Amino acid sequence: MSEYICYVTIDNSQNPNNLNLVSSTPTGSYVTPPPSILAAGETLQLELDSSWTEGPSDTLVWTTGVSPNQATITMTFADPWDPLLSNQASISVTGSQAAMLAYGVSYFYASAGDSTGNQPMQRDHVAWDGDPVRVNFSVVQNALASQPAKWLLQGIKRVIWYMLENRGLDHLLGQIYTEKSLPPHVWPANGLPQFNGLGASPTFSNTFNGQTITANPVAAGTDDIPDPDPGEPWEHVNVQLFQSNPPSPPCTMGGFLEDYNSQDSSNFAQIMQFYTPNELPVISTLAQKNAVSDAWFCSVPTQTYSNRAFSISGTSDGLVDNVDLADPPFYANTIFNIMTNCGFTDWAIYANDTWPPVLDRSVCFTTYQFQALSDLVGKNNNPQRVFNWNDLLTAAGNGTLPAFSYVEPSWYEEEDGVGRNGSDYHPPANLTPGENALQDLYNALVSNQEAWADTLLIITFDEHGGTFDHVCPPGPPLGPSPEIVPPDQMSASPQNFDFTRLGVRVPTILVSPHIQGGTVFRSPIGTPFDHTSLLKTVLAWQGIDVSGGTAGARAVAAPDFSGMVSSTAVAKPAAYGRTQKIALAHPRTPDDKQRPLSGLEQSMAGFWAYKITGGKRGNPEHAELTARIKSARTVAEMEAIIYAAVAEKRALRGGT
Repeated sequence: MSEYICYVTIDNSQNPNNLNLVSSTPTGSYVTPPPSILAAGETLQLELDSSWTEGPSDTLVWTTGVSPNQATITMTFADPWDPLLSNQASISVTGSQAAMLAYGVSYFYASAGDSTGNQPMQRDHVAWDGDPVRVNFSVVQNALASQPAKWLLQGIKRVIWYMLENRGLDHLLGQIYTEKSLPPHVWPANGLPQFNGLGASPTFSNTFNGQTITANPVAAGTDDIPDPDPGEPWEHVNVQLFQSNPPSPPCTMGGFLEDYNSQDSSNFAQIMQFYTPNELPVISTLAQKNAVSDAWFCSVPTQTYSNRAFSISGTSDGLVDNVDLADPPFYANTIFNIMTNCGFTDWAIYANDTWPPVLDRSVCFTTYQFQALSDLVGKNNNPQRVFNWNDLLTAAGNGTLPAFSYVEPSWYEEEDGVGRNGSDYHPPANLTPGENALQDLYNALVSNQEAWADTLLIITFDEHGGTFDHVCPPGPPLGPSPEIVPPDQMSASPQNFDFTRLGVRVPTILVSPHIQGGTVFRSPIGTPFDHTSLLKTVLAWQGIDVSGGTAGARAVAAPDFSGMVSSTAVAKPAAYGRTQKIALAHPRTPDDKQRPLSGLEQSMAGFWAYKITGGKRGNPEHAELTARIKSARTVAEMEAIIYAAVAEKRALRGGT
């Protein structure tokens, strides 16, 4: 029998001020009603039992802090009887801008259907149904709110974060420095003076079926290695790193050949090929003229969705492998929600995405993936938050970008009737569209030297995508110390992974006049860089401290990279010669429409179906079209299904 009860914990241990109860409007009966004052540093346990007519619910309104930081904190929770109503849990902070900055980092964890209290809780979300409801509210005073001198990235007024796709460090940038061309600078200064790449004469190799292949460069003029798409999911990554699935130590990084044989048995040796700086001049030049890390790991040893989730919300809600996007897989607050909760609203998302060719919608891949972000940008009283690629280039050239810009590449393109892969660098791909887009973005930024003087461009990749690297990711029990902190208590199912191991190294590049050119950077502490370092550093740039847990435990432990960024310009403008002076290595060629779909293209069926059908995600029309697109085996089949659906939709709209 269901128990309609709300078990509520209010943790005031990270607040130096009392919580003063303003109002409580329960349906149901408290075992012990909430007190009028919850003292600083204390924790309160509440139990609210069923109302015979509605089920238990309450809205608790508190005030805390002193002027000008006095905030009103509203907590709601509900476990309704009515099966058509959903469980509820939320926390909101209102007040002056100073008050929101001081307390906007407050958050909650919740669960539903856990009668024992042992079920892992989910941050910022409670399941739609299940009894009882358990909610743990944490009221946190932001440690940086009143200390602007300690905010990170001093001297930077604009940050642009460009997240690309599926390339490992050795595979993409393994020879930007060698023992014959050491990096001019390393950070921290006492670090190894060499770049941890492939060296001038690579020796890293894999052996499979008696054949040993040593890392070797792609042939001149080649821009589409590897093809087909390597294995990206957890199961494939285990084989790549440990030569076994489930993983069995030691980590050898010796299974790339073996795993790629399952994708392309006729040409599996290509997985050991890498790009030289001459083949990818734009990203290589930006890395060499600015700062690149040779010890930046993706957050999870798997594919796109969970790594993107870690980068902007600090958790993947227990997800490892990609899932169909018929419904949003992630519910935790994102960097955009946390910024907004703290009163910082000068941000936007720019999406280089015009396919399928349907009516414009205020939706992009990122807003579609994250429910909290989708709710935020979908509010009618909010300003527009999602813009296109041309808007980005125009605003960059005009010097009118918001303080924080998050940039999506294109996932797929069609031009003059020719289908092409996108600009995301995702294999299998002609990489020239990605190089073109990166060049255009950089050129637009530096064309306005006044704005560029205090701008930071971050270029990174979500995961290695099955391409090779020679460095074992850290994390026990299969790797060296330090222990990698899981973001929460949720474990992946069916993988039973506890998130105590990082994924493979990926390129991360910092570009700015405030960066000492020719620098290789690593973590300044024992804990290595992963994508939560982006979340931590960018939030602290606006005075938002994550140490109280608002972005999860992984972000609390993550190192920041602010020490790489000088408070004043250290690079002469002339040192930045525009990348348009760099000749692109190869012409842009059409894709083979008979090639198999990449893993990302397959997984985005739900997103593309939604752009065509609209309505509520997961409705019958959306689900049916998602299934149709998923049935495609090649690019040509995918295009045919999508264009037929677009034509159907346009006909229903009267040809618009």
